[in-house]
Amino acid sequence: MIGKRVAILGGGVAGLTAAHELSERGFAVHLFERQPIVGGKARTIGVTGSGTQGRRDLPGEHGFRFFPGFYQHLMDTMRRIPYGANPRGVLDNLVDTTRIGVTRPGARTMVNAVRCPRTLAEVRTIARVLWDNDFALNLKDVGYGLGALLRVATTCPERRRAELDAIPWHELTRAQDGSEGYKQLIASTLPFVALRAQSISSSTTGSIALQMAQSLLKPGTCSDRVLSGPTSDVWIEPWHDHLRRLGVTFHLDAEVRALHSQHGRLHGVTIRSSGQDQQVTADWFVAALPVEVMAQLVSAELLCADPQLAQLHTLRHHTQWMVGMQFFLRRAPALVHGHYIHMQSPWALTSVMHQQFWPDGYLQGFGDSETQAILSIDISDWNTPGRCGKTARDCTRQELIDEVWTQLCESINGPNGAVLRDDDIQSAFVCPSLQPATEDAPARYDEPLFVNSAGSFALRPATNTGISNLFLAGDYVRTDIELACMEGANESARRAVNALLERSGAQVASCSIWPLKEPAAFLPLQTLDRLAFQRSKPWLFDALPRPRPLANLLSR
Repeated sequence: MIGKRVAILGGGVAGLTAAHELSERGFAVHLFERQPIVGGKARTIGVTGSGTQGRRDLPGEHGFRFFPGFYQHLMDTMRRIPYGANPRGVLDNLVDTTRIGVTRPGARTMVNAVRCPRTLAEVRTIARVLWDNDFALNLKDVGYGLGALLRVATTCPERRRAELDAIPWHELTRAQDGSEGYKQLIASTLPFVALRAQSISSSTTGSIALQMAQSLLKPGTCSDRVLSGPTSDVWIEPWHDHLRRLGVTFHLDAEVRALHSQHGRLHGVTIRSSGQDQQVTADWFVAALPVEVMAQLVSAELLCADPQLAQLHTLRHHTQWMVGMQFFLRRAPALVHGHYIHMQSPWALTSVMHQQFWPDGYLQGFGDSETQAILSIDISDWNTPGRCGKTARDCTRQELIDEVWTQLCESINGPNGAVLRDDDIQSAFVCPSLQPATEDAPARYDEPLFVNSAGSFALRPATNTGISNLFLAGDYVRTDIELACMEGANESARRAVNALLERSGAQVASCSIWPLKEPAAFLPLQTLDRLAFQRSKPWLFDALPRPRPLANLLSR
């Protein structure tokens, strides 16, 4: 074995996962993170100066976190992070939501369950959402949607990535042929992936839709979970503390400036800390940096050793702004026990009221005595004009706050009454990674989200590189889940560690990797399709005499 000193570049979920797995296997791990705290996009950001009379600063967030029921790798890691007397560590800090609200201006809020129905009343709730709604869906719409899901469910994963990845979700679902209500439903993928259905990969969207459906149909499984407190308090900081006990050395406020390679091997990294550059050496390097940062670090020497890294320059443009903000409220409004999707909101808003999932009285330790609730919002569309006539990119900080509140009130209030009131607002917080527009400069956002646009999978690199001691981790790296998310970041780090273990010759157990669980009923058809794909034959149903479209059959 050639040395056991590892430098991990980046302290987000991918970097922390790699540090966790390597330190447990006896490696000497040094982690470098440019922020003053770890966690990356999952960190909590204190609202400076908001705490009074000995209370902590209010907990701002980069964006709200949710944990679908099909996550496997992240759940395993959370289970291994000690937290007080919790028998399953940090994992026990996840709380099930019970509802999801879908709003549209001027329409009543549709409220649906996020778990397998356990009572007749919950069955009726789901039925009302499907059939008694304001979207006026017809049988053709249902046929188009079911046909797309059937196509994904009966296609083997290999063909999905080779063929369906190039097809936008909007096209596979035939949204252009459906009713206006159907088009709106298909477009509702935007808040979750920060990209329009016209552009998002059908392979990614379809696979995740299948996973969500399985979570919803599996008894005892909730498809949407949230944390029982601020993200850093109940997950990231306990993780940070645990890794320090395992021997990980953290270097914060340490920005990676350059990678130095020679003869197919990385021999050092330039780190800037406190305004000074220093050279860091190690036996092994795991680059757990965002794709737009990693792309800027790819030098001619690295490209010579591994030409696949040139694809990072293309992938860096497959990012979108998805920015979080919070309203700290004087009153806890009566909102659904879970997330909202605000359809037809110009800026594609999603929201959740955090503190309803926290222990009673937990919020009283923050801010001042006026703060009773936290409404957290993600803004996903930065290029569509809002009610104010401006795009989010063009708004000042105050204009951004005012416009988001206007869109929220328009979506949630309406026929539901004055659920949100202007005098509820105590203060607002916008993620500091966003520098809103000013008279002198356009808006800038330092932490964009990688998105799985159609055709992007072929560009995504494997964790192995042509540099013998460099490995890639992050949500843009190829994984089984495909989706850029915390689960993907965790899985990619495990794959990076396994590749490092193989190259180093370390005689230790590899990290566990779990494939996505495909619907059991369709596995025989997927097996047949895999055989056809391996023989360069078309999709199973394309090879058969073409029947009437499912939508036509349903409409007869």
